[in-house]
Amino acid sequence: MRRLWPTVLVLMLGLSALLWGLASLQGIFIAERDEAQARVEAERGALQEYARRTLEQLLVGELHPAEDEIGRALDDPLVGTSTLLLVVDGRQRFPRPVSFAAGDGRPGRELYLAVRSGGAIAVDDPSSPWAQRLELLRQLRSALAAGGHGPIEQAFRNLLRHRTRYVIDSTVDLPSMIAALDELFDRAEPNLGLVAALLRDGLRDGGILVVEGLQPALLRRRDRFTAEDFRFLSDRVIALSERAQTEVDDFRARAGEPLSTPLRMPVSLSGPSLLLGGQWFARSDADGIVIGTSVDVDALMGIIDDQMRGRALIEPDDVVDLPALDATISPIASLPISVTSPRFVARIVDAHENYRIKSIFLVSSIGLALVIVVLAVVLASRKQRFVELKNDFVATVSHELRTPLASLRLMAETIERKTAGIAAARDYPARMVREIDDLNFLVDNILSFNRLDKGRWRPRRERVDLRPLVDDVARELAQWSARPVEVRTGELGDLVLRADPELLRLLLRNLGKNACTYCDRDTVVLEVRARVATRGWRRGVTVLVTDNGVGIPRREHRRIFGDFYRGRGTPTSRGSGLGLAICRKTMTAHGGKIRIAASSPLGTTFALEFPLAALEER
Repeated sequence: MRRLWPTVLVLMLGLSALLWGLASLQGIFIAERDEAQARVEAERGALQEYARRTLEQLLVGELHPAEDEIGRALDDPLVGTSTLLLVVDGRQRFPRPVSFAAGDGRPGRELYLAVRSGGAIAVDDPSSPWAQRLELLRQLRSALAAGGHGPIEQAFRNLLRHRTRYVIDSTVDLPSMIAALDELFDRAEPNLGLVAALLRDGLRDGGILVVEGLQPALLRRRDRFTAEDFRFLSDRVIALSERAQTEVDDFRARAGEPLSTPLRMPVSLSGPSLLLGGQWFARSDADGIVIGTSVDVDALMGIIDDQMRGRALIEPDDVVDLPALDATISPIASLPISVTSPRFVARIVDAHENYRIKSIFLVSSIGLALVIVVLAVVLASRKQRFVELKNDFVATVSHELRTPLASLRLMAETIERKTAGIAAARDYPARMVREIDDLNFLVDNILSFNRLDKGRWRPRRERVDLRPLVDDVARELAQWSARPVEVRTGELGDLVLRADPELLRLLLRNLGKNACTYCDRDTVVLEVRARVATRGWRRGVTVLVTDNGVGIPRREHRRIFGDFYRGRGTPTSRGSGLGLAICRKTMTAHGGKIRIAASSPLGTTFALEFPLAALEER
């Protein structure tokens, strides 16, 4: 065996030198390839960012005039809103949703015809403003029938004065006024300027609007009329507007808008965004109001493409593209704009080709490397075998310790019973039992860690009622701990998991023992509660275990679950550093994880996060 050592030493030195040289060369080749790719990606990224910022500027430029148009549309229902977006308090204002009153009746048309014909119109309250309005309409008809400019003008002014003083339901106010104007045009020669104002701009007193025009009033109260009534009344308003020689095209366009439903718009945005697959560009102001406008993203991308070509930023074969957006909200800051270019592809191909050629020079060392690797594998296998034997020895010794430990505990308990009441014995027998339990727990932890570490302990999943399991562990802790232990399970509920009961018991015992060990209070308090989340990105079952120990410093939160790592606890605390490592391996075996949810000098909360599949329905 000794004669082989020089050969092994030479082979090891040769292997080390060869591996070091190959690794150095390979690292250089990889660095060159990655650097070439990084330069290509950096150039591509700069072009994509330029295109994104240019698109944002163009979209903002589209939004500025739309904001002014939104201000006008809020005051004037004649302004079209098909290209405007306004969401206030979660309610879509623009584009204006078009709707009518339910039913297919025509009460507005019937009232119009009754006013025109002078027929009887039923009134519930003879003293109401509506009854007064009907009386004024009859006086106007009488004046029109009698003729004479003065009486007609006086009757019409009385009607207008009454309309400025009283607000009457639009379902009777608008049809009656339209009928009055039609009657006026048919039997007299009205003042076209006054009629035009009544139809469109309304009447003002000192700059204050006192009577709204019939065109905006009918549009604003469209939903008070049935579809048949609205079409009839809008046709009459169009005819009156044409006779009064006033603008009517915008009213005709608004009145002809089809029924619509509100768009599914967001109520708030984190920043300027494209909405509904790029149909709209919008932003939120400080009050959460969403303001936007419809955009043609393809046309804007065409402008960006032309601009970049004009500045020689891209070549003729390059393509600047924004893929179809499927999301409801696509923030401008993260738009997936791409720049594809044959020159980029060629440069990446060249980098890989150079890397391949340079790597060929390493092939000549493969023969020697194989021999050395074989030798290294043989040596490594022997070393691994030694480690396995060592681990098996530790596991065997630990297992063999269980029997004498059980015997020692039995004898210690016997001594405790025999010496009960003997003052000289003090609490030594009880302390012996606890020390034996400590050693027994350590042996169990070593065996469990060894089985989990080697993957020999596969979870046997079955129904586990968590509350009885916690109660069992609480009883064990009460017997083991030198201080009183209080376990609270009020918020645990009737949680049932599909898991390995022995592994869960081991996990809870370790957490409970740690809570007892690292506690400087008179009573150890453990609180176990659970919550189940079936939605969201944190779906699953979370069991929270809170103690009243000394806490774990934040700097140790990531290392505390490592193998054989012991945190800084009380000065007299003992431990093997395996408890939390076993907890971590137990949660991993169940497809979950353990983390520290909160920790302070008042205690620590551990979160046991199981997947939703671990939840067992009762």
